[in-house]
Amino acid sequence: MSGLSLSGLASGLDTSTIVTQLMAIERQGQTKLKQRQSAMQTQSTALQDIKSKLSSLQSAAQALGSRGTWGATQTTASSDTTRVGVDRTGGVAPPGGWSVGVQRLASGAQRTYDFTQQSSARSLSISGVQVDLPADATLSAAVSAINAKSESPVYAAAVGDKLVLTTKATGASVANPVATGVTENGTPRAGQNAQYTIDGGAVQESATNVVENALPGLRLTLKAPTGGSSPAVVTASAPGVDTEAIKTKLKDFVTAYNAVVTTVSTKVSEKSSETDATKGQLFGDSALITMMSRMRTAVSESVSGLSGALDQLGDLGISTGAATGTTSADAKIGKLVIDDAKLTAALADPAAVQKLLSGPNGNDGFAKKLSDIAGAAAGTGGTLASRIDGVARQVRGIADQMTRTEERLTQKEARLRAQFTAMESALSNAQSQQSWLSGQIAALG
Repeated sequence: MSGLSLSGLASGLDTSTIVTQLMAIERQGQTKLKQRQSAMQTQSTALQDIKSKLSSLQSAAQALGSRGTWGATQTTASSDTTRVGVDRTGGVAPPGGWSVGVQRLASGAQRTYDFTQQSSARSLSISGVQVDLPADATLSAAVSAINAKSESPVYAAAVGDKLVLTTKATGASVANPVATGVTENGTPRAGQNAQYTIDGGAVQESATNVVENALPGLRLTLKAPTGGSSPAVVTASAPGVDTEAIKTKLKDFVTAYNAVVTTVSTKVSEKSSETDATKGQLFGDSALITMMSRMRTAVSESVSGLSGALDQLGDLGISTGAATGTTSADAKIGKLVIDDAKLTAALADPAAVQKLLSGPNGNDGFAKKLSDIAGAAAGTGGTLASRIDGVARQVRGIADQMTRTEERLTQKEARLRAQFTAMESALSNAQSQQSWLSGQIAALG
């Protein structure tokens, strides 16, 4: 009978345990495969982590040499952003400062209507746009229906039990909204222009609260009246390199560089363990050690072709730390630190810093060296990508081997159990015959 197990009933042996122990011995090879697979997966994860950090380093290095980093920028500011906002419209605005007074804001035309809830469905016409309302529609529902119409020229609001319609367009020339299906209540309010002054001059008007023709190259956003004695002052700086943005990008680069150094240093120095097969998978990895050596050389050597005082990263205050005193653990593995005061002083000559980072020809400086090193390892077709693909193939190969091994072991276990069951059955039959013969002999006596 299929599935029948006679474990030791005839022989007195625990045949089930015997089979289990025999299969445990057989599966020792599979256990080693699992350990190897786990180790390879750990190696792949570590390589992926290093690759990701190198990609971030490459992006940070490329940003240092980007033309956008070194393009002339111009900042604008307002002394009272709650009343007057300012930004550039494009091009270069003349540097300077202006006093902006806001007498009033531009507003739309407005009408107020009575709204009565009705038991039947109906339609409203809002300046030619039809709005359908269901039976028993409330004032709140009517407001939502009007505002949901993207083509509606008005904003709707409920004020008490009144429906108030205000045109989306502002200015004195805007026509009042017209609604049918509801009854007007009160006097229409005409739209009005914004009124403002520049440096205390004559009052000027604008149909909108966004003014682009008051100051060359600047856009003013009028937000609230300033009052006669407290105008807002808007300023535009002289065009120039944004040194603070450059400092930020240099700090981002140092952070990305140190992340690579920390990760690689940890992985290549982690030794293997007899109790944990996942440890030490990259211990002493020659390719990673060589890559780190190239990176350290790049951050310490001079950029050729520069005649000024700035020709290496240390001149910007970026190094592995002070040359005197006890060397820190971070300095030993090559992590960088920034001397902010030295960096600020170097950025007093942004052109010289640009040549150091971008190179005398614009594409052969420090930034490109680091970008090329990181890209050769982490880029498409790079060494790390190839290694990760190779490890992935090995992991798949081990998985296939484990599947085939498990199928073979399952079949062998089934055979062993069938053989022991047959043995127990044969022994049981023999014992039954012996017992019958003994009984017959005894009966003859």
